[in-house]
Amino acid sequence: MKLHRKRGWTLGLWVFTSVCLAAPEQISQFEGKPIVDIQFSSVQPLHPADLAKVQPLKAGQPLRATDVAHAIDGLFATGRFQDIAVEVEPSGSGVRVRFVTKNAEFVGGVTVEGKVMESPNRGQLTSTVNLSLGAPFHEEDVAHAVENMHHLLEANGLYEAEVTPSVERGDKAQQVFLKLHVKEGKRAKYSTPVVEGQSMLSDDTILRITGWRIPLIHLWRHVTDARTRKGLQNLLAKYQKQDRLLARVELKKLDYDYERRQLHPNLSVTPGPIVKVKAIETKLSKRVLKRYVPVFQERTVDNDLLVEGKRNLHDYLQSQGYYDAEVEFRVQPPQNDVETIEYVISRGQRYKLVSLSITGNKYFDSDTIRERMFMEPSSFQLRHGRYSEAFRRKDEENISNLYRSNGFRDVKVNSVVDRNYKGKPGNVAVTVRIDEGPQWFVDDLEIQGVPREKADELTPQLATSAGQPFSESSLAVDRDFVLNDYFSRGFPNATFNASWQPAGTPYHSNVVYTVVEGERQYVREVLTSAYVPLGLLWSRNGSP
Repeated sequence: MKLHRKRGWTLGLWVFTSVCLAAPEQISQFEGKPIVDIQFSSVQPLHPADLAKVQPLKAGQPLRATDVAHAIDGLFATGRFQDIAVEVEPSGSGVRVRFVTKNAEFVGGVTVEGKVMESPNRGQLTSTVNLSLGAPFHEEDVAHAVENMHHLLEANGLYEAEVTPSVERGDKAQQVFLKLHVKEGKRAKYSTPVVEGQSMLSDDTILRITGWRIPLIHLWRHVTDARTRKGLQNLLAKYQKQDRLLARVELKKLDYDYERRQLHPNLSVTPGPIVKVKAIETKLSKRVLKRYVPVFQERTVDNDLLVEGKRNLHDYLQSQGYYDAEVEFRVQPPQNDVETIEYVISRGQRYKLVSLSITGNKYFDSDTIRERMFMEPSSFQLRHGRYSEAFRRKDEENISNLYRSNGFRDVKVNSVVDRNYKGKPGNVAVTVRIDEGPQWFVDDLEIQGVPREKADELTPQLATSAGQPFSESSLAVDRDFVLNDYFSRGFPNATFNASWQPAGTPYHSNVVYTVVEGERQYVREVLTSAYVPLGLLWSRNGSP
């Protein structure tokens, strides 16, 4: 009988050879028969220790169909086989099991040969093959590699280039070396582009901007992919400098004239309207608008960018002391080739943050807290101070996080704003009030799932320890530290779980870290190809 699997698919079908017939009673004759011998049809790529671990069949043990299926799955899981079939035949009082395998192949190196000039260079040609060292290799990869190289060569005007592949198989590690011999041939030159749409520019202007023709002498330049892309970018930049932020320039196709070795770029051009951004009801300079409305930086217009511009202008006005500023925008329909974006701004009264005080803090001094705050009173550098409702909420959050990371789980932070400080309209005073609450401490830290000596090694390096303030942020820091430690020592499947519960003393806690190490993996062998690392072959047994 024969159980077969190819490219990772299990076929639930028993196929019998001429030795045995496909009768149910004869299947039962094989089931439970002792295994006399286990053979492999080709040189086995796995280390004996790995082979013994991934396939459960053993000589002297009874044959089970489920064991055969598990053996195939285990062998395929190693990634070292492309095709596996299992043949079973009678042998004396038992059966002989034979694994008919086709070993997988891996990319050992890619070499580009021949006279290769710039555009594209040898590195670009190699990268377009899209085969990384150590990746599984299939015969169809050669055709794809050649096709990709032809696309790159044609994009650089080398339509007459020839690519000849050759494949060499190494003796070790199932490596395949791909060589691609390139004969470039003559490079094409540009010719007058075909423009679809209303370009609003003359042909001479387009040629001057793209740089595809040499000025004055009017000779066409040779085609390169970089020169084609730069020409398109320059043409688009020309429209954008005219504030045509919705302009679109696309390369539809490249038509090659084989007789003249000339390339005709086909362009689709949509100039779009001129975009004007202005502020109404409040005067803002064009420089400020260009700085804070990102449509100018992104060279496009969409609702997200306009909303971001609204938020930026609001923050700018608040930084100038207009704490109650309101900003809205509206887009006017295009008229006479002009699309207008209006930001409607109501600045309101101008304020000045003259006082910023902190009360209720005992554990941290005011200077330590102020280092984490956005709000700042007026000074020589900040004439009106720095204040906004967003800044105030963010400062409250930052102060709360500072206290919680130091064991104050119940801390409360709020602020009071006085906009008529000492009877002077426009003068603002902010008082930040802190209710620290009790500080929590760690009474005991227990690390489960690891040997005692490993727990003793980890404990001094953890952010959480007995007698220290308790915070859940420290638990997260410890989780990252412990997992990184295990990952670096060959435990890729290690897991970490943190839990805690109140101790007998009020505001004290007991913390338990549970670590599941998983199976340790070792480097079996390191292979190099032309001094470039091919990859690592991992073992799952207890020694490298």
